[in-house]
Amino acid sequence: MSNNACTLSIDCYQEIGLYLQDKKKLMFASTCKSLYKLKNVFVYKTLVEFSRVSKLSYFDQFENISAIKDVAFPKKAKRIYFTNIVRPYVPNLVTHLLQYIWLNNISSIIIPSSVTHLIFAENIEQRTEICILFSVTHLIFEGKICRHIDIPSSVTHLRFDYKFHQYIKIPPSATHLAFGGKFKQNIEKIVIPSSVTHLMINERIFEQIDNIPTSVTTLSFCSQFSVRIYRLPKFIKRIYLYRKYYEIINDDIKSDVEIFLYDDDKPQISIDLYFSDQRFFRS
Repeated sequence: MSNNACTLSIDCYQEIGLYLQDKKKLMFASTCKSLYKLKNVFVYKTLVEFSRVSKLSYFDQFENISAIKDVAFPKKAKRIYFTNIVRPYVPNLVTHLLQYIWLNNISSIIIPSSVTHLIFAENIEQRTEICILFSVTHLIFEGKICRHIDIPSSVTHLRFDYKFHQYIKIPPSATHLAFGGKFKQNIEKIVIPSSVTHLMINERIFEQIDNIPTSVTTLSFCSQFSVRIYRLPKFIKRIYLYRKYYEIINDDIKSDVEIFLYDDDKPQISIDLYFSDQRFFRS
């Protein structure tokens, strides 16, 4: 490689890095001795296990980290996957936070104000104190909720995959609301605010479809949904469901609404994809 190719400004190399996958960044930085320092300049976005990168000189450049124990995360970490961490510490730069496992072993959880996207992947037990700050806009509960939780009015995307044993108030800021396949409660006891325009339901909630507010224009059906869709409220304009279930829709409904079909294979899960509208309404 010519010397001229090795004398671009750091800003130029950072711009180049935006168009390269992580593996290509490392290959590019290894093409000559002068470029080797770029390993400490490029930012790496692929999800990696902490133990695989903790000894690298460019460790602080990783944005997506998963960990199974308490660790010091990279300085540039923005997305963290926690698994079985007893006393988790979340760096202040983290914006996307996925998985708190075994929350019954934790008495309290401190979530930094930088977090905007948050997933609780396991049950939230009675003894676990959780304070969700107003920075959070996207919130998913994948396990049972066994204690009262205040959901801030900043939340616009809210999903429950399982039942909750305490009264949960859905904030009037919510526009996207999802109930996963294992959610079995009567929605008569849940006040769905008129701010909700996008709603994901399962078979149990479909039986109560007359109880959804008229503000809902988009319905999504979870992956386990297989009962015949024989009627829909007139205010529903579009529906999403898995392609394999297309035949369960009555023909007269097909002519009244827009229909969007998911492929049967789920995409690989990343935090960004999980919180995209398409993934948010799949289960």
